[in-house]
This record gives sequence, structure tokens and C-alpha cells, in this order.
Amino acid sequence: MSSTYSPRRVTHLLLQDPDEATEEERSFVQHLRQACPQVAQVQQLACAFQTLVHTQDGTGLDGWLTAVDESGTPELRSFARGLRHDREAVQAGITLCWSNGMTEGFVNKVKTYKRAMYGRAKLDLLRLRVLLAA
Repeated sequence: MSSTYSPRRVTHLLLQDPDEATEEERSFVQHLRQACPQVAQVQQLACAFQTLVHTQDGTGLDGWLTAVDESGTPELRSFARGLRHDREAVQAGITLCWSNGMTEGFVNKVKTYKRAMYGRAKLDLLRLRVLLAA
């Protein structure tokens, strides 16, 4: 792997389990954490939120939101503000096993077909494409 990483790749490396990373990747993350202490703080908070979601621990959300407020990182504070705005939905999303991912995926597919066919065909062809795709 090259020594230049894209922002997306760096994000992946920061959230990845260190045991799954190569030695070069672990070294890069360690250097990044030492060069910018705020990165270490953001990594810790992001991993803590990831753990909350994966373990479905809704009780830890308040503590995480408090830790974000104390961090002083504007981007995370903005994210936390959005979570507080829809507090009940976030709590339900973390703790309940229900998901509307399949529905959202299908809606996304239909909208993609619609955009691709804009101005080219009528509703009959769109209906046929959606039915054949399902």
C-alpha cells in the first residue's frame, strides 16, 4: 500500500480493529495520533459510538453525548446535536432489532431508475423495469 492515504481510507483505518490492520497501517495511525491529539480523541469517541450501535447499548448514549460535548470538536458536537434532536428515534435505532434498510434500498433503486429514464419514457416502462428488478 502506498504511503499516501485518501480521507476515506484514513477514516477506515481509524475505525478498524487494530488487529486487522497491517504493520504499516498501524504505524500510520499511531503517527497520526501522535501528530494530532485531537485525532486520537475523535477516534476514541467514534469507536465508542460504533460500539454503542453494535452492542445495542442505548443506556450508554447519554454518557457518549456528554463526552462529545466535553471534547470541543465542532463536527462531533454538530453530530450529537442532530442525535439529540431525534433522541427517541436514535434510541430506538440503537436498541431495537428492527430495520427499514431493505425498504430504503428498494426506494433508492426505484429513484435511480426514475432518474435514468427522465424524459425518455412513460410510467409504463418505469413500472415494467421496477417489476422486473424486484
